[in-house]
Parts: sequence; structure tokens; C-alpha cells
Amino acid sequence: MFQQQSASVSRPRRVLLIERGDNCLRVRLLAAGDTTMLLVDERARGICSDDLAALGLTGRETEVLVWVARGKTNQDTAMILGTRPATVAKHLERIFRKLGVETRTAAAALAFEVAAKSIGG
Repeated sequence: MFQQQSASVSRPRRVLLIERGDNCLRVRLLAAGDTTMLLVDERARGICSDDLAALGLTGRETEVLVWVARGKTNQDTAMILGTRPATVAKHLERIFRKLGVETRTAAAALAFEVAAKSIGG
């Protein structure tokens, strides 16, 4: 049922971010029609958007690249970001062009390399 309504899912307005040690918990409120959901994402802290500023991507492209680097599919990334898989694919096309790479793996490897440099790794 939710997948049929996914086009009308609102973008989360606020994110509750709780960081403890090497872990990060992110909680967001999403609404689709009469349905309200909490999206909870727990992960080990690692690559984040701030680490990738040097790549010259837009904010949304950076978010997509972070999730791709974490191993998420276009479908997963679309659900997390409140968009469609086709939109994620379009962002990836632009990311590949801007980074001069041809694959998700190459883009993710470059993201990790840049992130490591930004934190002195």
C-alpha cells in the first residue's frame, strides 16, 4: 500500500540526530496521505556529507553519494531521502560526470578517499 502512495510522501522537515561514540541514530517523521511514519536509521559514524565538500557536488548529490558509499541501492536511497529511485539515478549520472567516474564503486571509493583526507586519515 505504501509503495503506491510513495509519490506523495512529504520530505522530512526535521531530523533528530543522536550521536554516541562511533554510532549515529537518525529519526525522521514522514507523512503520506493519512499515514504518518517514523524513519529510523542507525549506523556507525563514518563518511558524512561534511567530509565531501571538496568534491563540488550539490547538497542533494552529496547526500546520494553518502548513501551509495554506505552500500544503499537506488531504491533504498530514494526511500531514505523521500524521493524516487529514478531521481536518485539522475543524481548519480551527474555525480559520475562531476567526479569523472563510471561506476557506483568508483564514486564510493573516491568519497571514502576524500573523507579520509578531510578528517586527517
